[in-house]
Amino acid sequence: MKGPDYFFCRIPMNPLYKHRIFCFTENAAVFLWKDNDLPLAACPNNPGHAVDAGGTFVDKKLEPLEAVYRHRIHCVTENLDVDRWEPNATPLASCPNDPAHIVDPASSRIIDSRAQASSSHVLKETADAPTGGHFKAESLIFAAGPNGSVTVNKSWPIPISIHSLRVGVQPGMIGDSFSASFGNDALVGTLAADVAIGDSVIAVSPSVMQAAAPGYFLVLVVASVPTDLGRIVSKDPVASTLTLETPSPSAFSAAAPTSVEIDARALDSIEFGVEGLFTLGDDRSNVISVPAGTPMRCVYTNSTAAAKRLVAYVHYSY
Repeated sequence: MKGPDYFFCRIPMNPLYKHRIFCFTENAAVFLWKDNDLPLAACPNNPGHAVDAGGTFVDKKLEPLEAVYRHRIHCVTENLDVDRWEPNATPLASCPNDPAHIVDPASSRIIDSRAQASSSHVLKETADAPTGGHFKAESLIFAAGPNGSVTVNKSWPIPISIHSLRVGVQPGMIGDSFSASFGNDALVGTLAADVAIGDSVIAVSPSVMQAAAPGYFLVLVVASVPTDLGRIVSKDPVASTLTLETPSPSAFSAAAPTSVEIDARALDSIEFGVEGLFTLGDDRSNVISVPAGTPMRCVYTNSTAAAKRLVAYVHYSY
């Protein structure tokens, strides 16, 4: 019986556009992320600045692996919350509408985020993953020092369908391990509520809900420090919550902000038990279809005091 085919499918999301306008007052081009392509009519830094109305245009859409954050701060002068997309997680300190306005600094927070390559791809089953019909094989080389690990990141500029991943297990590699994942712990959003020690159900931003799927691994990151909470067990679209395999060992603040990352792990620290050719996938009917630019990360861990060289082979159609 033919098993399921796997592919990464795109979920429609509102696109984000990077706008540019030339500010005469600052004598520089000023950028602003917006969720529409309507031209800018004022300087994003200060609406009172003089600008070149004919020099405004959309610089680009959100690029693969590029993250932007939707910030919110309460403007006391306008008596309302004001939002602005920024390419960083630094809290807002002034009103996006007018930096001269009075704001409540304590209200500054991130309410959403986008990471194009990760948040729009989810592992699904399909019986059809068409390509152009061309076949190719590539090798990945892992030179591991004594008791060391080697990571190789690989991506393709075109969509491909991977038929198999083969690893040559040589004498002396028994007990070593190998991992392969897609997405590389890619940023998909943020927490929507604080997480206490022992929590296994967490509230997340809309972009996380769009990207999440049972079986994916989820990681919380604060100040570049990751905490792996294991697999996503289930999701509640109404409450916008995820149930996780591993209760949180620490407390996390939504206002920090705490970033949410996920990946799909095809091989999760598989230990070599026999010599020979280890194969993930063994024919051209079952495939992992990978969109252009989506990273694949492979990690080889050497468990002995002798240096080793491992070779893996990726067979795919394009």
